[in-house]
Amino acid sequence: MNKRFLLLLAFIFFFPQIKIHAQNINQSAGEAIIHTSDDLKTGNYTDVLSNFFQLAVSDLTSKQRAINFKSTLFAVKAKTNPDLLIDRNYLKQYFARNLQFDFSLGLDQDYHLTSYSAGLTYALINKRDETVATFMNSKVSELVQQYGSLLHNQLNAYLATFDSSAQRRRVLMEIQKGIVFLNETGSTDSIPQAFLAFAKIDFGFIRRSIHETLESAYAEVDKKPLLTISANATSLSSSAEFNSGFLEMVFLQGSNPEIDLRAKLLMTDTFSSVDEWRVNFNFQGGLNIVLFQDKSTNKSLLEAKLQGEYSHIFQGLLPDEDADQVFANAEIRVRVTNNFWIPLSIKYDIMNPNWFGFLNVALNLGALNSGGKN
Repeated sequence: MNKRFLLLLAFIFFFPQIKIHAQNINQSAGEAIIHTSDDLKTGNYTDVLSNFFQLAVSDLTSKQRAINFKSTLFAVKAKTNPDLLIDRNYLKQYFARNLQFDFSLGLDQDYHLTSYSAGLTYALINKRDETVATFMNSKVSELVQQYGSLLHNQLNAYLATFDSSAQRRRVLMEIQKGIVFLNETGSTDSIPQAFLAFAKIDFGFIRRSIHETLESAYAEVDKKPLLTISANATSLSSSAEFNSGFLEMVFLQGSNPEIDLRAKLLMTDTFSSVDEWRVNFNFQGGLNIVLFQDKSTNKSLLEAKLQGEYSHIFQGLLPDEDADQVFANAEIRVRVTNNFWIPLSIKYDIMNPNWFGFLNVALNLGALNSGGKN
């Protein structure tokens, strides 16, 4: 009896949310953990650093809007080489997992191209990713080996009670179908009762205890901090010359609430002979709160972020413009489908009372191939 196949049967108790093929058990294990960890991230988190791909349209209601695409280097590499999802390979991809690149096209209200930009983001601190990588390398292999060995021994002993190979194949198929049914429903009714009586394995208890352990571990992963640094440059489509750029640092920690701190230095060409460059510093600080979650998966469905914002213009001040500006911001983010988010941002100018609103959409795409869902 192939022990690799038996480990597979044990493994689906732990991760019922994906379909697994025997020849890819190690890859499927990594895939399950990465997917689950990624699904449990807030929409606010994935906007800062995505595990895979994201396509977004920002400022839909304004005269100037943008189409944005971003991806980590790891996502591109995993798309062409799924073996990177195996735990030992995933651990080696630290730089690729933490380097994100993005491209953007600016459009006017008639959808004519006005600008294009490119940027890089690197996670200086990414404790969530480090924890997931360690989690993959230890807990998963440990759990699969422990219960896989138990299943291996009992199933081998049970199959040895049959005289012919044809009988053994038939019984094995019945047990396999029963475990698939257990995977889908949580019920052991379709597993042959003779095998259950012989093996004396409490599949329900194993399944519940493993899920509780994993849920607790994922909850701890969610609390880990993230610190990123980003650089971005924009050129006008008409001149192909550098028009603006920014440097930004973002710090996130926690899950509900999630602390969100951002500092950005922006430079913009004013096309003025007096002050050629407008230099602006911007700071935002607040909390992102998950208002509703899916009860079965703990995925965030509705989020609200409350922020204070301060902006100071060092150079390039326009006539009648205040050098210092203070805003109160709110963002509502709705998860329409597993990968599709709609964020609505509202900004209130405290010093010069005025309201601003921005509507965005974001589609997160997975980079995993072997049976994982995107």
